[in-house]
Amino acid sequence: MDYAHACEIADCRLHSMGGIGILVSKGCYQSKILENRFKTIDAGAIAVNGQARPETWADIIRETLISFNRAEDCGGTTISAYNTLFTTISRNEITDNRGRYAISVGGWSNQEEAIDGGYRVEYNHCHNVQKLADDSGVIKTAGLTYDSIIRGNLIHEVK
Repeated sequence: MDYAHACEIADCRLHSMGGIGILVSKGCYQSKILENRFKTIDAGAIAVNGQARPETWADIIRETLISFNRAEDCGGTTISAYNTLFTTISRNEITDNRGRYAISVGGWSNQEEAIDGGYRVEYNHCHNVQKLADDSGVIKTAGLTYDSIIRGNLIHEVK
């Protein structure tokens, strides 16, 4: 999605894909990704990818809600968000992922001036994760992600 406002992707089944399942990109705001099922998605289930230095305010991604999704046997980073404002990743189940991270928020470029923060990563259930990686973490943050909270996640069976 590009420049989508108040769009919702809900109750979908995405299986056997070589790329990213759902990509929220430039200019999207008030997007909701709810109650979807992802299985065998090679480059990650959900990505919210903003720009570190957007050209105009209309390019900024903000207020994205990712909740009650289930991702199984996904590669890459299962759920990622960077260079966005006020992204909530909550109550998702991630299992049998093959990538380095189950959840990743924040970006590295232009750390002091980046549009990046207000993340809520909460009450997710991550189990039997990092099956093909042994040098990373289940939940990763990067850069200066001001006003962000990680809380109440259940994590077990990590390689």
